[in-house]
Amino acid sequence: MAASLPLGLWSSAGLAADRPKRIAVVDWALLETVLALGLTPLAATELRQYRRLSLGKTLPQSTVDLGLRGAPNYELLLTSNPDLILISQFYEGMRGLLEKIAPVASVTTYEPGSPALTLAKKATQSLGEILFLETEAEKLVAATDKTLQAYREQLNSLGGRPVYAINLGDSRHFRAFGSDSLIGGVVAGLGLQNAWDGQTSYSASAPVPLTALAKHPEAALVIVGPVASDIVEGIQRSRLWSALPMVRENRTVWLGAHNHFGALPTAIAIASEMAQGLKRLAHG
Repeated sequence: MAASLPLGLWSSAGLAADRPKRIAVVDWALLETVLALGLTPLAATELRQYRRLSLGKTLPQSTVDLGLRGAPNYELLLTSNPDLILISQFYEGMRGLLEKIAPVASVTTYEPGSPALTLAKKATQSLGEILFLETEAEKLVAATDKTLQAYREQLNSLGGRPVYAINLGDSRHFRAFGSDSLIGGVVAGLGLQNAWDGQTSYSASAPVPLTALAKHPEAALVIVGPVASDIVEGIQRSRLWSALPMVRENRTVWLGAHNHFGALPTAIAIASEMAQGLKRLAHG
């Protein structure tokens, strides 16, 4: 019964005299948020892949890898003996099995058509409530706003130039991040216009042919990793890629490998990289 309590009642339910200490996390957005709040998860999913992301390098080796996010190793999770299991709405289908191991708390991270950056702030505050870290959560929200504000003031010199934020699917197609994505939220938070005005599904639209980038030839192009090495080699040989105005005129910024469905820590990291790259463009 305690495991199914609404989030707002968690801390008042007397489920634990102190904050949960042995935390297992299934969702990556929640994982990076827990780490940013100062807690080391007992266990989490797909850590080999997660550690390849920019933020993944901060994850301690002591955290147990539970395997796939969509099919975690329940036996390993059971033997890890967590106090609490954190999931997002994407993993509600496995709640019944997880609740046999430990109390489960679900936090909404993404919804179609909803501003992802706003949802990430709410998710951070919800986690702060669940983990008795309300002050730390508010500091993280404030740090995100402060970061965006600082870089927004520095990017005034771009003069309103629109920005495509994409991830390369192969040497001929890309995923476009829309206004409802976390990356699109960063673009808006930096005071920039998102050049992609097409439909998105869960924050991005894919696959889109490279020729679509010619719709706004004056735009800057931000490519968010990860991007496989063979794709990079493929576009370097592509005449179509070389002919794009933003490539031909050196208005292209490459970012590191990030979780496209991340949370506030990812937003801060992307904002920093994106702003630094765009400032270099603005200054020639």
